[in-house]
Formats: sequence, structure tokens, C-alpha cells
Amino acid sequence: AGVNEAVDENGTAVPDRVSEATVIIREATPTPTPTQAPCPQTHEPNGSFEEASFITPGTGLTPHICPANDLDTFQFHADIGQQINVQLSNMSYDADLELYDPSERLKGWSDAMGTADEEVAITAGETGSFYARVFGTDDGHVNGYTLLVTLTGQPQPTGTPTPTATP
Repeated sequence: AGVNEAVDENGTAVPDRVSEATVIIREATPTPTPTQAPCPQTHEPNGSFEEASFITPGTGLTPHICPANDLDTFQFHADIGQQINVQLSNMSYDADLELYDPSERLKGWSDAMGTADEEVAITAGETGSFYARVFGTDDGHVNGYTLLVTLTGQPQPTGTPTPTATP
């Protein structure tokens, strides 16, 4: 038997058994990547307390979480004793809502599942600028929504004495 030949149990040369294989190489068809819709955001930048966009209580806004990791911050004025109600609705994807007082302390939040409406209601403990924050939780999506702030009730008196004339 030759050096590269195989032998059987009797020592007889056996021709090499070569399996033939056909290899087909195809170029992969690229999977189309979904294109992100252009960002229709008009309130940017508003990702921090310092950059917060102003929202007029009683007037709804229709901004967008765009890009997906965006954080939208809105400010409004409320007086001590007023009832503050912030509503987040009409979302395309899941988003959450937080409400902060004038000292930028978290006072309430809502993190309902999916596109269920979010709502936070508190009584203003002080007078000043309050902040509503909206952030998306579904990565990769432009998320439109409606934000509405309502104020009800009369502000509480601050206890400042009214000067009176003395005779």
C-alpha cells in the first residue's frame, strides 16, 4: 500500500474514499433596518430642570420622546395649597411620569404598564416652579404623547399680616 492509501484487515490496499461535497456560497441578503422617523420634537432642549420648557396649566402639549433615550422636563407655576394634576396620555409606546417640587424633590410618579395613561396628583406644599418629567421606557422608538397640567383650588394665604393704620 502506498503511503496515503488505506489498507483493510488483510493488508490489501483500499482506494481512498473521498466524499465529494458541493459547497454553495451565497451572499447574505441584508435585512432592512427600520428607519427612525424624523424627530418632530419642538420643545428641545428640555432634558434638565435648567432647560425645562414652560407648560401653561390647562393647555395640553403634544411633544415626543425623541430619540428613545430622551428625557422631557416641563415647568409650571403653582401656589401653595393648589391641587396639581399632571396627566400623560395618547402615548405611542410606554412612558413614565414624575412630578417635582420647586426644590427639585420628587413628589410623585406614575409608571403604568404599556400605553396606559399616567397621572400624578399632589397639593402644592410651597409656591414656585414645579416640574413634570416624561421619559420613554421602550428603547428605539419615537414616542408621541399628550401632557396636561391642571391646577385647582385657591392658593392658601401666606400669613403675611395686612398693615392697618393706627390713630
